[in-house]
Amino acid sequence: MSFKVLNGEEIDDKYLNKVMGIDEIVYAADGYVGELENMIARYEAEPRQFICVEDEANGRLAGYINFIPCTDGLYQDIRYDTEIIRDDDIEPSELQKWQQGDNNIFIISIATNPDYRDSGVIKILTDAWIDYLNHMNDAGYGIKTITATAVSPDGKKALKRLRFIDERVLKEDGNVLFVCEGDGLRKLMANDLDFGK
Repeated sequence: MSFKVLNGEEIDDKYLNKVMGIDEIVYAADGYVGELENMIARYEAEPRQFICVEDEANGRLAGYINFIPCTDGLYQDIRYDTEIIRDDDIEPSELQKWQQGDNNIFIISIATNPDYRDSGVIKILTDAWIDYLNHMNDAGYGIKTITATAVSPDGKKALKRLRFIDERVLKEDGNVLFVCEGDGLRKLMANDLDFGK
């Protein structure tokens, strides 16, 4: 199998239909499928928030990572205040365009199409995301902290492999907030991960 990597600047709002298709497969049972119009509104506010991997043979989306730079208010809410997962309710005004200096990033979602489970797509996706973060960092858009919430055992496992630590359980929905900063972030950016171990 051969895959093609696309970043947010290389797709358009119509491409987000493919992202929504994976969400409907992966998250429907847990009730975490958002609304396409909300995803498009966030994308239009800051396109540099996706890494996508598609099957070159048929153009199917095999997986994606959706990560957003946060305003100080959104970062504060996600990290310290909210007791329920922030996701599709995030308004475009809560995103901050990538800025020179430090950025706080929130991973809205990491998802792969189950049809590509044993194809190595998660490694390709992860490597491409880390390369993109390093590209942004080299261009002066530094990364201070990355937060994420996990809604499944596989999600928790994936975040731990990416050097995130679990920080707290959200009281209202039982999901776990994970944080990557400091030494963990340095290891992530160096692609010093433990996939395959």
